[in-house]
Amino acid sequence: MKRSLCIILTASLMLLVSQQGCKRVQHITISGTVYIAPQQGGSVTAADGATITVSTDVNGNGRIGPRERATATTDSNGHYTIHAPVAAGMQSVVRFSLDGYAPLLKTVQINTTRAITGFDGALVEMNSLTDVKNGKWRNSAGSVEISNSNISGGKVRNFNPATEADKFPGSFSDNKGSLLISGVFTAFELEDTQGKRLATTEPGNPARIRMRMPRDTWGAVVDTHSGNDRIDVPMYYFNEETGQWVRGTTEGGADLSGWLERDNGTIIAEAQLAAVRNGSYSGDIFAASDVTHFSYWNVDWPIADHGCISGTVVDADGNPVAGATINVAGVTYTGTSSPQTTDENGKFCVDVMRSEAPGEDINNNGVTGEKQKVLISGSSGGKLYNFGEYEIPVQAGTCPTNCLAVELKVAPENEVQVSVCSVSGTATVEGQPKAGIFVYGSDDMIDPDTWNNVCGTSGCTFIASTDDTGAFSLTAPYAFKLSLLGIYTESDDTGTFFYESTRSLLGCPSTPVSLNLELLFCTVNLPAINYSGGVISLDPAVPLSFLIVNGPLGPKWMIMQNTDAGFSGPITYGTVPADARQAFPSGGTPMAIATGDIIQVVPLGGYVPYKGKQCYSSSIYTVQ
Repeated sequence: MKRSLCIILTASLMLLVSQQGCKRVQHITISGTVYIAPQQGGSVTAADGATITVSTDVNGNGRIGPRERATATTDSNGHYTIHAPVAAGMQSVVRFSLDGYAPLLKTVQINTTRAITGFDGALVEMNSLTDVKNGKWRNSAGSVEISNSNISGGKVRNFNPATEADKFPGSFSDNKGSLLISGVFTAFELEDTQGKRLATTEPGNPARIRMRMPRDTWGAVVDTHSGNDRIDVPMYYFNEETGQWVRGTTEGGADLSGWLERDNGTIIAEAQLAAVRNGSYSGDIFAASDVTHFSYWNVDWPIADHGCISGTVVDADGNPVAGATINVAGVTYTGTSSPQTTDENGKFCVDVMRSEAPGEDINNNGVTGEKQKVLISGSSGGKLYNFGEYEIPVQAGTCPTNCLAVELKVAPENEVQVSVCSVSGTATVEGQPKAGIFVYGSDDMIDPDTWNNVCGTSGCTFIASTDDTGAFSLTAPYAFKLSLLGIYTESDDTGTFFYESTRSLLGCPSTPVSLNLELLFCTVNLPAINYSGGVISLDPAVPLSFLIVNGPLGPKWMIMQNTDAGFSGPITYGTVPADARQAFPSGGTPMAIATGDIIQVVPLGGYVPYKGKQCYSSSIYTVQ
């Protein structure tokens, strides 16, 4: 009887597997190099000890099992080779990670068993979080905030999808087949009170996240729920198991929405939507939402109506090329596809943004009848190819139906060559043109010898400074991807503001480019300290974390916060205010304060508001 039941169960299980369409796990070799992206005009460096993980949900159960994942580590030159599990026609997620850097997640559809070479990645540094007040954490730029009682630290990285599309996890599409228009995306790597990775919040205790939206994407904002006197925005997270963007949900299961706020946390009214979209809104804009887990979060607007492009990759003799890697990136819109490898017949297919018919406004940007173009690039046999730009038809299509058909030739005429690119454009600081913005252009993958050969003895003007209108022009050698870095510093007697922006350009642009710098971080000599008649006063009168008075032989008096709210001035020397405790001396009255002593204060959280920004504070005063 037991044997008969076992046979029945086994047969039923085999039938179920057959009905679901069993995928067979294959293994292919993937190799490449991982780099650390340069900052402040530096050079690219190899990522020694980076981890590369390739995973494929072969059985489609939404989880990655031991046989569906492989891991490798880069050597001192950043090189790696991995024997990865894949399934024909399914997406695999390739994760590049290194402690202190934002994870780079690439979703690739592998349609061949041939080895893939040159699958590279560039990692960017994350920002540390500081506890500013009552469980609210903020990075130094003030571009990301997160509040939850279980957080004890961590790192974040805010990205501009208009200029950093190459860092976008997966592709600009969701798990329902819609293309995505992104407003901002942010990586979260958090720690709990035990110092362990914090992946989810406790039930009933969500975390509130705030992500500063770059001005480049304000024009994409659409209010998804009218009539509630706020601007609602959809919230998506990246599912690393499936390699797809997924609309977040509330604890009750409803679609998750965020809303737009000012820097001070007040909600932006619906009446301001037009000003936000046309860029005339004054001040910073943050997208806020309550979330229950952490990964990459993204403000997105889905576009279900799109087109597609399908093609065949052939060699110089017209024979199909299997195993070529194809990338499709928007030229007239922000968006990239997941890389695809061609099948044994050299075939591939990608969904893209379609052109609009007269009077249509598919992407809701206020402009009708737009023509959309994409740039197709790829690699095969260790060489890079630029296949040029293609205009997408108006007709709707989804792979493999109603697609624009193209033939791409891996031939010398399409091979990427190093040459000199002339770039001109305008750089602004938070939307305003400024003189003296330094713009640096480079292709970081070009070695110094090639750089010198291409630029010749006269050199390339790869560094430019803007004029009063924000205009700049430069020349720089490039092979395929030209990176622009804008840097600007502004100071007065009280504070210093540091602004930065990067932009990755596929190919040499034929039209002027724009570069909008956002605040990187700022420092201020606040609060201003004054000492008179035995009283220490502050301007502004911000709450403090601690106060110390140093004499020539060391500390004389030190007091620290005793509550999460900190303590406030004015403070009588030697008298411990409410909400504070004396740390030095351990008891009794401190030594008398004298001329030449140094008073130093640290504001609660280490930041003080100045000119509408939250700036890092470093404030001292010499007793007169």
